[in-house]
Amino acid sequence: MRTREKKAETVYNDFVTCIGAKAQGGYITEAGFIDYYADINACTPAEKDDYFIDMVLKTWGLNTDKVYVSA
Repeated sequence: MRTREKKAETVYNDFVTCIGAKAQGGYITEAGFIDYYADINACTPAEKDDYFIDMVLKTWGLNTDKVYVSA
């Protein structure tokens, strides 16, 4: 039986690979993390802003009570 579970190390390595050049020496800086999501947001149509915010919050297990979103 296949599961969708991954080890934390695998998830981290996949994300570092995905983030590409924004990861420096295998580490993700705050600036690199923000740049990565800015690039993704730039490809998202403006009418999908709420979808993008919801996707990021759910991906990282956050809710709007704990997040400041600047316009």
